Amino acid sequence: MFAGILIILVFFVFAALMMSRKLPALLALPAMAVTVGLISGCAYDWTQGEGTFAQFIFDTVITQGSVKLSQAIMFAAFGSILSQVVMRNGIAAHLISLAAEYAGRHKTWLAVLLTFITAVCFTSVTGLGAVIMIGSLVLPIMIGVGISAELAAGLMLFAIALGGIFNPANLGFYLDVLKLPQAVVQEYVV
Repeated sequence: MFAGILIILVFFVFAALMMSRKLPALLALPAMAVTVGLISGCAYDWTQGEGTFAQFIFDTVITQGSVKLSQAIMFAAFGSILSQVVMRNGIAAHLISLAAEYAGRHKTWLAVLLTFITAVCFTSVTGLGAVIMIGSLVLPIMIGVGISAELAAGLMLFAIALGGIFNPANLGFYLDVLKLPQAVVQEYVV
């Protein structure tokens, strides 16, 4: 019980350090893994002959942990590169402005088009920066033509979730970390 509470506290401390930008995620996540390993290892009886505490930390947590996450790390890295290309080249902003231009002042068509375009954008972009960038484009357009703020926000969240289903970085996470078979992931997407 005490170890579980300590692990939750460690998570919140490292999350706060990352959110306040005092510690980059590249350092915080491995440090958090080792700290959680230390806490969970202290609660275990090591006299059973299953190896030493040091072997547990170095072999299981550090060595095997990074190997098991290597594929998900690559999906995240290449997904973020694609996300930056889409955002920096203005592809998302251009698609949104085209949708707003062709829909005109028809609220229903504008809402449908912007929701669809936002979903298409989120098939390749991820992260808070993308949500802020696309939201700062889409939400004022929707509200400006008379769509309520609640409906506009709901459509934006729906589009983020819909696009996220097809995002390669998310699909890689499902395949690698959750160990789901590719057939299950494909069935989920379709």
